[in-house]
Amino acid sequence: MRNAARAQGLADRITTAVHDVRTPLPLPDDSVDAAFAHMLLCMALSTGEIRSLVGEIRRVVRPGGVFVYTVRHTGDALARHPDPARMTAHPNRWRTAREPTP
Repeated sequence: MRNAARAQGLADRITTAVHDVRTPLPLPDDSVDAAFAHMLLCMALSTGEIRSLVGEIRRVVRPGGVFVYTVRHTGDALARHPDPARMTAHPNRWRTAREPTP
């Protein structure tokens, strides 16, 4: 992401960070124009953790700002046919949108 921003002359306007999303974001309220999360909401997080994370994003994004995210699609081969070894280690991780939440 940093390289793409640099190539487009936007490096001074983009900030990236690595953060444990199960903890509050280290940013003030209404402090960012936009947030981008690639597959973050597909991670092995509980419903409560996802709600907390989205609440934190809402807290830090300025009014009128945007939250852009990507998620798996039920047509994605990995979502339909999970790796059995991973499914055993993380039984809730590979649930698709068609499956009910326990």
